[in-house]
This record gives sequence, structure tokens and C-alpha cells, in this order.
Amino acid sequence: MDAVKGRLMDFLGHIGLDKSVFEREAGLANGFVDKTNSRMRKSSLNAISARFPQLNTDWLMTGQGEMLKDVPVSAVNEQDLVPQLLDRIDKLIEIHERDVSNLERLLSIMMDNGVFEKTANKRTSSI
Repeated sequence: MDAVKGRLMDFLGHIGLDKSVFEREAGLANGFVDKTNSRMRKSSLNAISARFPQLNTDWLMTGQGEMLKDVPVSAVNEQDLVPQLLDRIDKLIEIHERDVSNLERLLSIMMDNGVFEKTANKRTSSI
């Protein structure tokens, strides 16, 4: 993995943001994060910096310094915060609902195939 991509993924993990949401919020193309590397265009870096002023772009590109920089409160557009947080919450709910649905399907398949019965029989036969 490219070092810049790795640091960008670290930042996304730190702020709890999915790649696609990050790309959309920064006005970047779908798949930008997966394709990013040390030859990132200045326009892309500027778009990221404008939307995520807390990210230290020197750190992103070189690994030097801290991931986050001190950002004055006035640099954050407070009107954007609530809709962004609600959007992130909605996305997390969607992800968790899909996870639950997938787990329920897997459990149903396992039960239909007697996986739990086979496991129980193996345990009792080995005792």
C-alpha cells in the first residue's frame, strides 16, 4: 500500500469516516482513496484541506509532523456539522443493518444445514 494512501486511511479511521463518504464530502471522484498515492494532484489536496481543515496535509504527503493540526473554531462551518453528523449516523445505521441481515442469513443457512447439530455431536463423541 502506498504510504500516502495508508496515512489517508489512518485519518479516515481516526475520524470514523467511510472512504465513499470522504470522497463525496471532499468532492473527489469515486475510488479516489483506493487510487491515491504520493503523486496526488494539488487540486485534490486543496479539496481535502478545504473540507477537512484539521488534517495536516504535510503529514499526509510526507509523514512528517502530526496527523491533526489545531484548527480555530471559526474555521469550522457550524451549519455543516449537524447535517454531516446525521448523514454519518445514517450511514452507520445502514452498515449495521446490512451486517445484521447478513448474519441472520448466515445463521439461517447454518441451521438449515445442521451445522450446530454436527458441532454438538462432535463434542459429545469426543468426550
